[in-house]
Amino acid sequence: MKKVLLGISLLTLLISTFIYSLSHPPVRGDTMSAELVKGKWGAVDFTPNAFKSASIEVRASMASSLIKKKKELIGLPRAEIRQMLAEFSGHYISGLYPTYLIQEAKTQAEEAWQIVFLIDVDGKIRDIVIQKNCCYN
Repeated sequence: MKKVLLGISLLTLLISTFIYSLSHPPVRGDTMSAELVKGKWGAVDFTPNAFKSASIEVRASMASSLIKKKKELIGLPRAEIRQMLAEFSGHYISGLYPTYLIQEAKTQAEEAWQIVFLIDVDGKIRDIVIQKNCCYN
């Protein structure tokens, strides 16, 4: 009886882990913490209105603050992010993910970085990361 219960418990754990991994896939590519972002681009306070009309350089300087304030944006619908922050300017896996470039690669030796709003199965923001968009090195 104990072996049957142990087997059922292990099977339940495996199925739960599989389902969780489908709904929370790992982030693809390199990412940066808020502190590394701050060191690279500075730390201007993020506000949606300022971000919406900002240049790519100013958006980069707001990225650290945005990551620190991400709890305020988690749970919002994808469409609301676009309305709040402007049209998306980057690309992550598919056009479904809101993305905003904060560093463009002008040559093959440069890196490109972007803010990625990861969405859940309901189309709501579940996390926000700073992700390397491409690299040629």
